[in-house]
Parts: sequence; C-alpha cells; structure tokens
Amino acid sequence: MPANLKKNGVGLIAKAWAPDWPDTYTYLPGLVDSRELVEDEPSVNLTVRLPAVDELLDKAAAEPDPETRAGLWRQAEQRVAEEAVLVPTTWRRTLLLRGTTATNLHVSPVFGDYDLATMGVAATAS
Repeated sequence: MPANLKKNGVGLIAKAWAPDWPDTYTYLPGLVDSRELVEDEPSVNLTVRLPAVDELLDKAAAEPDPETRAGLWRQAEQRVAEEAVLVPTTWRRTLLLRGTTATNLHVSPVFGDYDLATMGVAATAS
C-alpha cells in the first residue's frame, strides 16, 4: 500500500481501528510496528518506521510483570508521540439511549455499548 499511496500523491489517510480487547497489546503493535509495513499489502500502520519502538514492543510483549509491561507500552506510545507520525483526529463517544421498558442492561467495557445478547424488554400488563 505505501508504494501505491506515494504514486498517487496521498499524504494523509483517515483510518479507524478497533482493538479486539481493551489492552495495549491488541492495538499498539498493529498501529506502530514497522514490521507490519509490507509493500502493496493492506496494513493499519502506514507511516511509523521507528526501530526503537519495535524494540519496545518486543520487550513489552515478552514481559511477564504487568506493571513493567505497562511502562514499556507507555514508553512506546511516548516515542511515537514525540515523532508526531500519528495524529488522532477523533475520539469515539457513545450516546446510550434506551426505552423505559428495557431490562437487564449491561454496558460492555470492551465495546462501550449495550450488550444486546443480555438485554431484554419488560412485559407490559394488559
């Protein structure tokens, strides 16, 4: 993809990313690991080529201690931010609306929306 983008003079690309689970491991490597960049193949990472970040990603993925691992993820994020190679332009906000007869409401921490598999509707008296 990068060669095609260069050929067509594309400078900025609007993309979205949804992690599989709310953990840094599920989204950061896909966005900033330079090894994800393969010419003429789709990738979420289109511009980040920082060997120091790749090293931090590898260390974080192999680190068993959660606090140490979280610190390594923060270092990788900080390094990418210092280079300003990714620009977050939107932040998703969810407006949760429901009817007054909705029951068993649960907001999924993963998706930030109602869990429709468990949601129900109260029976009305006739």
